[in-house]
Amino acid sequence: MYTQFQNQGQQNSNKLRFNWKIILIFLPFALGIAIYFSITSGQPKNDPDQIIKIKQSHSKIPYFYISTYEECNKELTLSIDNYTTSFELPKQYPFANTKCERSQKLKYTYNLDQTSTDVFQLYKQDKQIIQIIQISYYQEFSDVLFNLTDQVILGYEQATLNCPAYFIRTKNNLFYSFVIYTSSKIISFYQNSLLSIKIYGGRINIKFFLYDEPEQIIKAYHQYIGGYKLFPFWTLGYQYYGPWIEQKDLEYLEQKSIPLETIWIDEQKNHYLPDNYRKIKITTPTVNLKTIDKKYLIKNSNKEPYEGCVDDEKVNYIDYNVQNTIQKETQLHPISIYSGVLLKSFVNYQINESGNCDEKNIGIAEDAFHFSNKNPVLLEKKITEKYFKPLNTFAQSKQYSEHSNYVKLIMSESAFFGQGQFSGQIINSVDLEQTISYLIYNNFFGLPYTGTYGCDQSQSSLSWCARWLSIQAWMPLFMSQSSSQFHFSNHPEYFEQIHLEVKARQQLNKWIFAQFLNNYDDKINAFSGTIIQPIWWFNTSDTKAYKYETREFLFGQVFLIAPIIEDPENEYNTEYDIYFPQGSQWMETKYGTLFSGGTQVDFKILSNTQTPSFQKAGSIVFKQYDINLKMNELNNIYSLYVVFDRQQNDGEAEGIMITLQDLSDENVKKKCFGNGKNCLMKVKIRYVFDQEKYSEHYFINCQGINKDTVFEKVQINTLHLYHSKLHFQNQITLKNPIIVKESFKFEYDLSQNIY
Repeated sequence: MYTQFQNQGQQNSNKLRFNWKIILIFLPFALGIAIYFSITSGQPKNDPDQIIKIKQSHSKIPYFYISTYEECNKELTLSIDNYTTSFELPKQYPFANTKCERSQKLKYTYNLDQTSTDVFQLYKQDKQIIQIIQISYYQEFSDVLFNLTDQVILGYEQATLNCPAYFIRTKNNLFYSFVIYTSSKIISFYQNSLLSIKIYGGRINIKFFLYDEPEQIIKAYHQYIGGYKLFPFWTLGYQYYGPWIEQKDLEYLEQKSIPLETIWIDEQKNHYLPDNYRKIKITTPTVNLKTIDKKYLIKNSNKEPYEGCVDDEKVNYIDYNVQNTIQKETQLHPISIYSGVLLKSFVNYQINESGNCDEKNIGIAEDAFHFSNKNPVLLEKKITEKYFKPLNTFAQSKQYSEHSNYVKLIMSESAFFGQGQFSGQIINSVDLEQTISYLIYNNFFGLPYTGTYGCDQSQSSLSWCARWLSIQAWMPLFMSQSSSQFHFSNHPEYFEQIHLEVKARQQLNKWIFAQFLNNYDDKINAFSGTIIQPIWWFNTSDTKAYKYETREFLFGQVFLIAPIIEDPENEYNTEYDIYFPQGSQWMETKYGTLFSGGTQVDFKILSNTQTPSFQKAGSIVFKQYDINLKMNELNNIYSLYVVFDRQQNDGEAEGIMITLQDLSDENVKKKCFGNGKNCLMKVKIRYVFDQEKYSEHYFINCQGINKDTVFEKVQINTLHLYHSKLHFQNQITLKNPIIVKESFKFEYDLSQNIY
């Protein structure tokens, strides 16, 4: 028996040796395959695919390099470097992480030529989309000149100083986007089809996104920069923003049961301030200057903290060029009363000879506007990752610090804590067509736009106010900024119109937020675009839709909005030109009228306060009528608006609903931010007509979008049913409300709930 086991063990040992020989033979091949896939798995590469050397007549910078990096089959980076002692840039630059699969077969072609007048040409579908006609390096800045003849800049975004992006459509209705990535400051000019980009110091990286569909392009952009967050839930609805609100207005609003909320709007850092002004964080002089803590303040040549004046008080200036300033700020300046002020540059006479502040001047000495060539920015890795999303590796953080040695650096609270994530762009335009363009195209990159200066403008009439509000009510942030001359209590007619639009918007608040959650991608923390889109967004071959892109827009995939932007001939009975995008049918739910996609109609307007809106066939929208203006106080009692997509005698419709009762910040962050779909359920309603019994049947099914969906009490009280191909509606108040606390195991027959 022992010999038998011994022989068997010897055989197993021989087999094991044989297996190890096979493993050793194939190990190099396996490692090669693994290395190949690791290289092609979307990680950035540093070796250029093409590189040319450009000579120029400049004594200090006689030449520079242009390189291309083919990261993906639909993404390309163009880099412009100079390796002279002026900037001492490294030859390899850490790109932001590219999350796409590489392919040998590129979906684009390009030409890089140092002898041609056109330095760089880029082609998509064999058609030229980009032409760079000039690249020049100067001692203070680099200049890149794009020729955009017959092209339209649809969207422009500069949420971060070093990362402007452009979304463009060509005359052939081809779309592309590019982002300028550098550690330096950028200034752009667009005039006569020429786009000039000036970069002050550093290296230029121009990243092109060349995907087929607009949605893919925008999603790739957000993947590249690390995505953007949902804006706070309490900003939905109507917001009052202004220097003050008078007591009589507060009493008037309280009487009308409108609790307005005040929010802070970021001024978009330095780009929208008056000439020669900058914003910098200040504090009252609370730091003990005899301690080491004074190192966190900007100092003069004698190493003493600068003093300036704001509103008759002396102030110091916080120095973000010192490591750990962000962490120490609250501890050092616990009673700081200023979050930031506008400071005019090159003024140093704000403090008089006696050492007192001169009236209410705001000033800062010239040298306090830092040049970081002596004190480079040294941000810790975790701080850099948190506040500079594009710089998402430690190497890039270090790179940013090195480049900062050569660029002018003026930091503010906004520069760190704003980053465009929760910023609101304030639109001020009496041209309603232009307002729609702002609303649509500047939301491509995720900035929640707001409306202001509407009904409180001196030239406003009640009719114009109503039409302006019909656009503002669909903005992600709906806001009014009151001037000192305008008060709600002085203009009750305007307020009543505002009140109507606020209520209409609030009915859809949770539905609107559900669209954001549904688009929220837990893997890359980015949307595939905004929920506000031009009417050609889902069908770029619909050529007629482009003619209406500044008159109408889509909200999500469900609503077509056509605000009245023109003065009606007859205020109470006129016709308005509306186009319905191809591929769908659209229901006007107020009167139950159906319109086919691809058609243009003269829509009858019966009131100057009417906002034509149309719901897509096959969709469900939920509304609330017992509402509050505060998002976290909205209940979960809904009415469903169901527009069936009829096929012969039967029909179907579906939509998404929020499952949470409590929409406080903490609740939603905890349950939804990992994956927005944790807070959503899909509602599907079927209509069946029994021809034998000549009877109607409705069935409902509610399912969590994923297995981790969190259900809180959801109550459905009323159904508004619309049948496409049949011009009638049916409002049903359920005798037994439907309570949803979990996914349905089966379809639920609504007949027992209908009177």
